[in-house]
Amino acid sequence: MGILFVLVIGAVILRFSGFDLLVQENPVEEVVASSPTTTSLTESAATTLPTPCDRVEGVPERTMRWCPLIAEALASWGALDLDRLQHNLDIVDCESRGDPNAKNPISTASGLYQHITPFRDPRALKYLGRPVVSWFDGPDNIIVGVGLYVDKGASHWPNCGRR
Repeated sequence: MGILFVLVIGAVILRFSGFDLLVQENPVEEVVASSPTTTSLTESAATTLPTPCDRVEGVPERTMRWCPLIAEALASWGALDLDRLQHNLDIVDCESRGDPNAKNPISTASGLYQHITPFRDPRALKYLGRPVVSWFDGPDNIIVGVGLYVDKGASHWPNCGRR
């Protein structure tokens, strides 16, 4: 039986109950150690490891593109599970239809999670650790939105946070 070693460069694999989360910034390299029966791999670990996003259901592609970042943000808060991931994607789809440039025409709410002006700066400092340059920046909007969700629940999205 061959022994397989996977060398992941510039990535982190996190194991949660029932699935792995691959946070990848650089390509994955594979190394197979020699043994009596060594099998070469044709696919990278990135294509064979299931992710939490593979289990999400009913979310349009326009919003699913944000799933890896939302999963990563939830994991960074120690709060990644399928229910929270699904709920955050549902909130983002309801609030902005997955459009980071979404702007409410009758309020100051903007971005993926539709953050409102008076609360933006304090929340950015609390959850991001710095001011947000643009609330239309998807990753920053996600980090603040997920931080708020983990800290306070979905009550900040009274229409879209209800289940």
